[in-house]
This record gives sequence, structure tokens and C-alpha cells, in this order.
Amino acid sequence: MAKKDRERFFERVRADAERFCPDLDALTTSEVNDLLSAAGADIELLRKRLNESVKNLVVAQRLKGNKVPGYLQDVLDMTSANDEPAKNPKIAIEKATRWLSGFVDKVIPPPNRIVVQRAYRKTGSLSGKDANLLDQLEEKLKNSVKKENE
Repeated sequence: MAKKDRERFFERVRADAERFCPDLDALTTSEVNDLLSAAGADIELLRKRLNESVKNLVVAQRLKGNKVPGYLQDVLDMTSANDEPAKNPKIAIEKATRWLSGFVDKVIPPPNRIVVQRAYRKTGSLSGKDANLLDQLEEKLKNSVKKENE
């Protein structure tokens, strides 16, 4: 392949890469997580492997008698489990926020619309109050369906 053809090929590859790949600096953490999940990567396993690798680097630095660089300590703090304390206060706040958001993400809000699954009225196990409540809910549902279809 001639040099000119090779240069044109690489320019085309660079242009395609820029067009297809998002700006990695502009992605949020959740977008990166979504992209990794879509690619089939296990995010927790990646985090744990990175943490183990950084721990090995930190141990190697300490065995050499060197001071552990701040960036290694920061990566160690960021990738460690949420219950492990961080030395950097900013990272500690991020970990606490991530830990708390784990509780909030699991809460499922109630639906805005009434959804009737199934009601068994002929079994005799409903009280009169419950039967009246089901009749009212059924009427509400019928009215809302009529309004949506008009």
C-alpha cells in the first residue's frame, strides 16, 4: 500500500472513529455504565479487578520504600467497596452518595394509573366494603378508558 493511500485510509478510519464514538470526556458515570453494560461487561467485576491491580501497585510502591502517589491512592479509594473508608474527603462524599443512592434506586414508585389485575368476586371471600371499593375502582377505570378513547 502506497504511503498516500495509507494516509487516506487512516484519515478515513479516524473520521469514522470520531463519528461513531462519543466524546469520552463528556460522558457521565451513568452513561459509561450503560455503554459498558450494553457491551456485555460486568461493571462490578471490572471495578474489583481495577481495585486489585491498584492494590498490587500500592504494595509494590511501599515495598520499594517509595511514597504512594496521590493518584494511585485516589483510584484505590474510588474503586474500593462503599463500606471501606477513603482518605480523600471528596471521594468519601462521592462514595457515601453512591451508597445512599443504592437505596433510593431500589424504590419503585407507585403507578400513576389504576391497573386492575384480577378480582374474584364469586368466591365469597370479599367483604361488602371490599366489593363496593372494587365497584368504584371499576367505574373509575371505565370512565378513564372512555375519556381516553373519545
